[in-house]
Amino acid sequence: MEAYQLLNLTPLASRQEVETRYKELCATYPKSTHPEERKVIDEAYQEIMEHLNKTRNHKISHGTLPETPSQEEHVSVDRDEAAVKNDPNSKKTGKWKLVVWIGTGLVAGVMLSAAAFAYFEKESDNTPSSSLASETASKASNTSSTDNDDVEVDDEQKAEEKKAKELKKQEALEQKKEDAVSVVNDIGLRFYKDLENSLIEQTASGMSTTTAKFRNEFQPSLNSLRQHDSIFEGTIDMRDVDSSSIRSVDDQQIVARTTADYSSRSYNPYLQEEPAGNAITWELTFTKQGDDWLVDGRKLIKDEASTEKMAIREEVKDDLASTINMHAMEWEEAYEQKDSSLFTQVDAPAYIQRQEKYYKTLDQNSRYYEGEFLGVEVSYDSVEVTQGKNITATVQAKANYDGAYFDMDTDEMVDVDDTTSTVFEYTLWYRNEDWVIINTKELNGFTKGDVRTFNDDDYSYDEDY
Repeated sequence: MEAYQLLNLTPLASRQEVETRYKELCATYPKSTHPEERKVIDEAYQEIMEHLNKTRNHKISHGTLPETPSQEEHVSVDRDEAAVKNDPNSKKTGKWKLVVWIGTGLVAGVMLSAAAFAYFEKESDNTPSSSLASETASKASNTSSTDNDDVEVDDEQKAEEKKAKELKKQEALEQKKEDAVSVVNDIGLRFYKDLENSLIEQTASGMSTTTAKFRNEFQPSLNSLRQHDSIFEGTIDMRDVDSSSIRSVDDQQIVARTTADYSSRSYNPYLQEEPAGNAITWELTFTKQGDDWLVDGRKLIKDEASTEKMAIREEVKDDLASTINMHAMEWEEAYEQKDSSLFTQVDAPAYIQRQEKYYKTLDQNSRYYEGEFLGVEVSYDSVEVTQGKNITATVQAKANYDGAYFDMDTDEMVDVDDTTSTVFEYTLWYRNEDWVIINTKELNGFTKGDVRTFNDDDYSYDEDY
């Protein structure tokens, strides 16, 4: 009975069930890794098989089991059993054989149990038979639970492996970032010094820390400074970066966010005083060329001074007011002589055409105009200067006159010019160190204060609106 318990079988198990169970245990406990457990399994199997063989031989010798139970023999046995049922003597004989078979089986079972008990008592100190039996029984009775446990173990193992891979990947990325920090702090520092020199000299040809592509793209910005008569007289110092500044990194490219302090900005000495410094943040792209890292691109992220307008010098506002004042005096003379060629401060074909239309109207009505220029009012607060493709400015102003219309035939006054002076927004272009008017737009009135009135070349009083 102990052998059956070791293999987790019942004494009624068939030969096929015994062999199947034996194969399962052999697969679970290979000799190479579980020699002691395998020894116990083999001996228990041999003992059961011997028992089955003895039982089979016993049945054969008593005529209760054919030596080779073929299909035909099973049919013959069925017929004999049918005959026995109809024969009273046969019934008695069959009962006796059954009693003998049961008795013999019980005796054999008792002897086998005693032999197995004695054997396992002897080996109990050196073999894990008890634990093996318990283990195999537990495995057999909890097959479903064990399978679920195995699945959970596999899932946990896979999760741990994935976590380990992710950790290794993250560590590799952090190392790349640290290497990139060294590159940016080294090359970036030298790049900003190259940038400083290029702004002063207004050429990108000496920027050794950049690619040809960068220099070609940056040169137009330097040309614009020259075109606008702007200069740079400051210094540029890059702040150190850390790993948080690295946006992306691989073996051939680094993208990093850098911030540099400018002691001054580029400016036009005529338009502005030298402006205060500010910080500018650029996203720089570094590319690997051979053994060197070079700056290949830039992207503006933040300019602390982008929302701050540089103050326009008072002398510039005076020049704009003087230009409009000169134009107002020329307008009076051109209107009287009906000659647009007298305008020296205008470069606006549409404006000239409009004035000539006025002259034709006077001729059609046989009239001419005579008047006196009283002065011009200019809003200093309205002055706006834009440094785009060209330097342009807008300013609000109103010219005042006292005049009358005369008949050309009689030379007598026919109408007093009592029209109200109109406020115009003048757009001017700074060309060849002089301002010229390129457009005018009629307004309902001044929209900005600090309005100053000029008479000839000097302003006479201030008025706040």
